[in-house]
Amino acid sequence: MTPQEIINSGMTLRAAYKKYARASEIGEYQNKLPVPEHMRDSQDYVALHNTFSDIGEAAWKWTATESSKRENFINELLSGILIAAGFLSPRSATDKPQFIPTDIWELGDIKLSKSEIESGSLKFEGIRIIKPRKNKTIAANNNMKLPITPPRPVGRPGSREKIFAAYQELKSENKIDFSQPMTHAYPIIRSRLFYKYKTEKGFQNEAIRLAIRDDFQWEADKLKSV
Repeated sequence: MTPQEIINSGMTLRAAYKKYARASEIGEYQNKLPVPEHMRDSQDYVALHNTFSDIGEAAWKWTATESSKRENFINELLSGILIAAGFLSPRSATDKPQFIPTDIWELGDIKLSKSEIESGSLKFEGIRIIKPRKNKTIAANNNMKLPITPPRPVGRPGSREKIFAAYQELKSENKIDFSQPMTHAYPIIRSRLFYKYKTEKGFQNEAIRLAIRDDFQWEADKLKSV
């Protein structure tokens, strides 16, 4: 299945969310306040108290339900149960659809009504989602059949140079936090690389780690010594 096939037969983000987002079972509401002892004889107070408690419980249940639905929907996109394709924004008439990088679903601002997702400088529009059958494989743009999460070669010199250059750009823009674990920088760097080169090939986490670890560690140690 190619990105174009997903665009042709898939559904919008809103429609996919409505169809596939399922809430997990939620626990009992724990925040109902007791009626103060000195007010228990006031029927009006008790009635008003119970009304507000019921409103609070309803609001809590709605929030918890929507939160679990969103989390489960994103987990299905991350795990490959659902597959998404879309167009890099801004889109031109000649642009071809691409698979949406899975990690962007955790980091991005999802706009269901517009069928868009945005994370930093990376934005996809016209997103369509499909749930492939279990025996389906996802085809790369070169028509080779690959698993949904294909392993990628690590550490080619050309990739290392591009990764380090993107890292240096982000570093100069103060978008790398050296007080955080190095792993926090991976999705930031990968988003910049995807924006620049329109591909994820050669830019997986291990390649990024190998490219930036020495400089990142030096910067982190320098920060600790201040």
